[in-house]
Amino acid sequence: GTPTPNRVFGLALNISQVTTVLHKTEHDLLVANSFGILLDDARVYCLFGANGAEGVRVCTQDFTVFEVTNSSTRRASPDTARERSQSLQWRFAKASNTQGRAVLFRQKLSPSMSPDTPCVHIDLLLRSDSAATIHVNVYDMTYRYAISSCWIENLSSLMKGPSHENNRTAKDTNEGTIGVFVKIADFNVDYSSPQTFLTPSRSIVRF
Repeated sequence: GTPTPNRVFGLALNISQVTTVLHKTEHDLLVANSFGILLDDARVYCLFGANGAEGVRVCTQDFTVFEVTNSSTRRASPDTARERSQSLQWRFAKASNTQGRAVLFRQKLSPSMSPDTPCVHIDLLLRSDSAATIHVNVYDMTYRYAISSCWIENLSSLMKGPSHENNRTAKDTNEGTIGVFVKIADFNVDYSSPQTFLTPSRSIVRF
């Protein structure tokens, strides 16, 4: 039935594994930066009240972000065996320049102090005044840092929709606020020197 002021409804989802691949296709480019996001043992909880959704909680036991550079974005629908063979050869040739690496993943350097604790825990709290609060807990993760990588900017640009800044009014700009709070525990930062350095080095900082 329809939620009333005194009644709320909950929805719980358990997902064993989710794999998402994101890439942005440009008409004048045949290669692009892609991202793969893997979630294992994910759980989603939603709370609905009289005004709609009031809160969402997302937890996952394992979370990995892959960055793939120079990936091919060519799409073809070959009809004959010869065309399929040529398309496959072209993809193999382009794939030789493709590079992939994990930039964020659950750490494997040492046994976890709390293996049952989700590595990523997100709480989204919604209010009736168009305000929202996001609490993010990150536990037992590793961030692999590379000087030459701009994966955060690339991923943000990819997930951003078309810009409508010119059409926004002052009222639209002031409507709704979002508070974001991030808590990090048992986190590793893994740094390796670029290949162009004469003396290779690697540093791992845990906090």
